[in-house]
Amino acid sequence: NLCYISSNDKTFDILKENSSSLICVLPYESMDLYDELKDSFKDLFISYKSKEERNNITDKRCIFANIIRCISKEDRQYLKYLYMIKDNTKISDEERYIFDENNYLLSNDEALDYINKLDLINY
Repeated sequence: NLCYISSNDKTFDILKENSSSLICVLPYESMDLYDELKDSFKDLFISYKSKEERNNITDKRCIFANIIRCISKEDRQYLKYLYMIKDNTKISDEERYIFDENNYLLSNDEALDYINKLDLINY
């Protein structure tokens, strides 16, 4: 089962109680929680979205996970317009909508460009 967890003490207690049957993947931005959770989870990973993030992770198990906002690379150009419609903003606000470069479903070859080969070792 996949679930999104908010940061609060009660949620952490529930996670720790059930950690034997869970795989925990922390986003790079939450890496500071790693030390707090490492003793509770047998399978704990930090996810990263770029080579720069990966290079900043040391001595931790990692997994590449980009945020997919559209299926094809060509559709990226339309994302800002969809968000502008959703937010009821104007073309003059266009600069406000800047997304990551790899926010589409990457091919295997494209994903391998982001992955550190050492992360492919089975844990």
